[in-house]
Amino acid sequence: MPTKRRKDSDANPSHNLRPEFSLKSLSAPGGIEAAIGTLVLGQENDGLQIRWDVEMLSRELTRAPDVLVILLSSNRDMRSFFSRWILDQFPSDPGTFSTSCHRSVLEALVNVTGKITPPRDIDQSLFKEHLRTVPLVTQALQSMKAMRFDDDYEPYTPVIPEPNTRKRQKTRGKKRGSVHVTQTDVKALEVLQVEIPTSQEEWTFLSRDFLNSQRNSLQFLIDILGKKSVQSIIFEFVLRVVQAPVELARPRRRSEAVVPAPESTAEEFQSDRMKYPTISPDKARYSFEWPAEFGEWNIYISSTAIKHLRQFRRADKSTFKIIQEKIIKLSEGLFSGSNQKRLEGAPNDVPIYEAKMTGDLRLVYQIDIAVDYERKVDKQIIRIYGIYTHAQFDHRLWSRVAQTIQKVDGAYRNMINYRVQPRQVGVGANNMTPPHVWPHSDGNFKSTITRAESASALSEDQCLELHKILSLEKFIPYSAAVLNTILQDIDAVHPFFVSQAEMKIIQHPSSCFVIGRSGTGKTTTMVFKLLSFEEARRQSGFLGGSGRIHQVFLTQSHVLASKVEEYYLQLLEATQIGSALVPGNKRVKSSEKHLTELDEEADDRPDLPDRFSELQDEHFPLFLTYDQLRRMLEAEYDIAWHRGASQKTKAPATTPHVKKQKNLTDLIANDTRDSSDSSPDTRRGHSGLVTFEAFKAHYWSHMDQRQIKGLDPAQVLSEIMGVIRGHKDTMKTDDGYLTREAYIALSHRSHSAFASDRGRIYDIFEKYHKLKIANNAFDSADRTHKLLRKLNSELLNNAPDGTDGTHNSLCKVDPKVANIDFLYIDEVQDLLIIDTKMLRDLCPNPHGHFWGGDTAQTISVGSSFRFEDLKALVYLEELNNPLVKEGARQAVKSEVFELLVNYRSHGGIVECAASIIDLLSSMFPYSIDKLQREASIVAGPKPRVFREKLVHWEQFLCGSGDTRLDFGARQVIIVRNDEARDEVRAALGNEGLVLTLLESKGLEFDDVLLYNFFGSSPASPAQWRVIQSKNADPVKHRVIESELKRLYVAITRARHHIWLWDSSDIAEPMLNHWISQNLVRIHDPSEPFPQLATTSTIDEWYSTGRTLFPRSLFAQAASCFEKAQRPDSRDIALAYQRRKDARSLPLGEQRLVAFKVAGSAFEACAQLPSAGVPTLRRRAGECFAEGGDFASAGVNFEAAGNITDAALNYHKAQRLDDAARLVRPPDGTSSLVEEPTRGKILDSVKLQFLRRSELERASPLFDNADEEVEFVNDYLHERSDLVVAIYKQKGSI
Repeated sequence: MPTKRRKDSDANPSHNLRPEFSLKSLSAPGGIEAAIGTLVLGQENDGLQIRWDVEMLSRELTRAPDVLVILLSSNRDMRSFFSRWILDQFPSDPGTFSTSCHRSVLEALVNVTGKITPPRDIDQSLFKEHLRTVPLVTQALQSMKAMRFDDDYEPYTPVIPEPNTRKRQKTRGKKRGSVHVTQTDVKALEVLQVEIPTSQEEWTFLSRDFLNSQRNSLQFLIDILGKKSVQSIIFEFVLRVVQAPVELARPRRRSEAVVPAPESTAEEFQSDRMKYPTISPDKARYSFEWPAEFGEWNIYISSTAIKHLRQFRRADKSTFKIIQEKIIKLSEGLFSGSNQKRLEGAPNDVPIYEAKMTGDLRLVYQIDIAVDYERKVDKQIIRIYGIYTHAQFDHRLWSRVAQTIQKVDGAYRNMINYRVQPRQVGVGANNMTPPHVWPHSDGNFKSTITRAESASALSEDQCLELHKILSLEKFIPYSAAVLNTILQDIDAVHPFFVSQAEMKIIQHPSSCFVIGRSGTGKTTTMVFKLLSFEEARRQSGFLGGSGRIHQVFLTQSHVLASKVEEYYLQLLEATQIGSALVPGNKRVKSSEKHLTELDEEADDRPDLPDRFSELQDEHFPLFLTYDQLRRMLEAEYDIAWHRGASQKTKAPATTPHVKKQKNLTDLIANDTRDSSDSSPDTRRGHSGLVTFEAFKAHYWSHMDQRQIKGLDPAQVLSEIMGVIRGHKDTMKTDDGYLTREAYIALSHRSHSAFASDRGRIYDIFEKYHKLKIANNAFDSADRTHKLLRKLNSELLNNAPDGTDGTHNSLCKVDPKVANIDFLYIDEVQDLLIIDTKMLRDLCPNPHGHFWGGDTAQTISVGSSFRFEDLKALVYLEELNNPLVKEGARQAVKSEVFELLVNYRSHGGIVECAASIIDLLSSMFPYSIDKLQREASIVAGPKPRVFREKLVHWEQFLCGSGDTRLDFGARQVIIVRNDEARDEVRAALGNEGLVLTLLESKGLEFDDVLLYNFFGSSPASPAQWRVIQSKNADPVKHRVIESELKRLYVAITRARHHIWLWDSSDIAEPMLNHWISQNLVRIHDPSEPFPQLATTSTIDEWYSTGRTLFPRSLFAQAASCFEKAQRPDSRDIALAYQRRKDARSLPLGEQRLVAFKVAGSAFEACAQLPSAGVPTLRRRAGECFAEGGDFASAGVNFEAAGNITDAALNYHKAQRLDDAARLVRPPDGTSSLVEEPTRGKILDSVKLQFLRRSELERASPLFDNADEEVEFVNDYLHERSDLVVAIYKQKGSI
């Protein structure tokens, strides 16, 4: 039965429209798809986006508003394209607007949306305000078009629109002219409560204000058509059907719709599952809703304030109710003298307000500006800092807060201090002040100060508190989900307010490089961007809202990967408070994991398939380490890394009986895993992997000592792996490394580390390469080169006859693994350039790469990575992409973002560290990437230098008083090497943490004492004096480059305080450099000695121990657990330390004994019941196997549930009954031993029992006597006596 149309539609403004645009056609099945298909013109020039016929939408369909609204509601891609097109061309003067399609579209949208009841997820007051003002402003613009002025003013163009434009028109101090208008002309202006302009300048300003208002209304009305709640109402209202708008399947591309596709078109490269062209992070709508009772002012609440509210909710519900009611009033704009009293701050500062709650309880807040990226406006908001009593106020501190958060220019202060004229809502209601909104512009106000101000007016404690409030505090939208977590007392993690710099990265629709030091928000932008893509996918209705895009987050540390995944799931869960949670997303929190799960080697993922191509949609988004990904790819192509043919000899497929008899036992021993094959690396197929520890222990010592004199093994290995083996040109070689000639010919600028020593370095590489082959070992570069060859050869092998395989995918790589839509690589500086090439190949989406790097790590010792090299490689690969080369799309150049504000450290530390970067940049310009200077928000205490000749550790522990405190859990003493650590330990005993420079890398502490850095420097005094002239020679002063990098790493470990003790004269040049810039404070011996040590709770010591453990700092972690009174954790850490010590020993008896000791330690730890028992048993088995105690290894592997490893080790230990019990359980159940190991062990045990004529042990291993006789004839055919004995045993003779 045809759908009955509304009466006003029968006026039929669309009588000349094409038939497919009639409401009757749209109501029919498939009608909307057909109509939308008509509007497709083709593709944009990048070959990935649809080009729509927006002219038809804006010119013809405005005559049929219902049709226009239905079509815009039905397809997100078209709606987005149309929105960009019409807003980018918005008129700039009243005359043009009056006759434009923009006016027609706006009136059409008002015509339809004004007749519906908006759903609750729409801002009701804002919706009504737009509908009210659009016709009035249109009328006002029409009347202004006819205005004429007698003065000669030129049109006025302000740089930044003044917030109080309309109010100031009365007092503008300009010459007034007369304006010719009629009463009818000004009616709309009067309704809008706007003064009639009296000059050309005022007219220009007002017209711009009106046009901005119309543009904002147009964008708002288009945007709400993307909300499913609005779409459902419109479909029911216009078509009289209850129908969810269908997101049209991707229309055919221009090459299909316009001309026959040539043989090589972009479509051939398009994978069936390429979803990314229709998903963009900047289209993600807000995933939270404001509480229903809140008004127009958006409330952002600090994590401290949430903590306060939760405490009041638990302890005093009546007070909590009062606080909540006051917050609601603030959100409604009901400001008064009692709830907007200026707390502190000079007239030119940003005001901090207090709102009276009850008694002397006060809520502290500020008016701020936030960017609404959905509506593209800057809007006034309220930031709540916390709820305090008068006794808790530090007036000097809050005054400094007000001064510090002021911006560079006055526009920001004008915006936050501006108030819209209060309006009365309802009869007898109070006046409400709505928040003001401006069209968004980066020039409206600038970001926070770029250099921390002086902290001289504050004490150190106040500086640190200020740093906590302004840098470390997170402000969270006070959404309904947040309120629910407070009411339900749930400790949840919510998305927080990020800086504009971070938001630009999150909203960026294409590939990018993000460079920033730890603490600048780099990982946060990755997680929020990933979350925004998932939200955009869900809201776009893509694949019905349930299909997944393939997003992968990669980093080097499995602990970090787990923490990032945990953080992502917490954010996801927070958005679902009060609703059903997504199934399968529950994982154990890091804080709840057993200690053994934090070991960096415990990175197996039983929840994932072995092969990359077997991943399913439900596995995404995926959080992996680079090694986990590489192992999945190696499994994909059956790549196994063995110790070598000498240890792994496979028997021929068929052998004569005589050879079976002779070689079966040997076959078992050689074709199963050897004594160390149960270690984690071997179980993954990586038993011969050369790590830095292995290089230093087993390769460096074999080098010619004259050749390596004066060289750092970390730097040499970095040069070998990063340049000789990891350079992009190595991908063109068969051997996977540069020739001597190619290496020496490399640019000295881009590879300056050993520019004059390359011949010596290459000699060392050749020696290393030969030793590696002799040891049947391999390194990280070997693995990547092999995978790169496999990825490309697999494509060629699967290519159709007569082709080279390049058209099977968007890039020249195997399509079954090149299926990542968006790839996020954190800590990219830890990878080789060839690694980045492989990763890029796995993600064929040119807009889907996020490369994040840490500027501190790029200049750390042992790193040869440069972002310039990565950027060059990525763009070169993009230019060589088949789609780009054939003109199917343009090359995508990745944007580079720098995150420069360090939120983790204060200005005292950041400025000092930045001065070291300045020295490196000026003295060794090609050793680091060129970046803008890092900044902080808040000033802080300067690094303090102690120059006393003798170190009196008691002074550090006691200060000028008598009370002794130990160094705390969040403090560390950093020394150069193990010898210096022993020196400190001899003086301090077991007090505090003492780490070497290398061990401290990647860690952060509140306070750092850098001990004798200059005094123990390998550089001479003459070399250090180059700091004064800054005229460094890259070769002669290479050691100074390394020393400056080490110094930077040490200083940036501190969050609050950095102290340097160094009495050597060699420190003078660097100290003088710092003093000249007023960056450090030299301790005067006449001053009271400060007490540097602080107390820590046992929980803090335990937390620090769990931080150190995953970084393999087991001895230091054990010390922390001792102080935390956790003997079980201490013993586990010591067991891991014993294994670490055993691994560092050379092959021999001492190594075997050390592994047995480690095995016994793990075994002892497993006696206590805990969730870690299986892992402890497994580690015990691994150590016993490495130590040659196969019987103990078998016992522990069996207890751990590793039955195959248990059977292997029982077999090696000749505990044949135990091996037989596992491969052929006597109760008839299935064996848990994997094939082919099970069959080989079973045959070996049978053979050994029969050789010894132990029929009572051998016979149960056979199904019947005939099978047993056949086995004897095959392997022991000369033993006819056995045949007789077997039949006699069975009673057959």
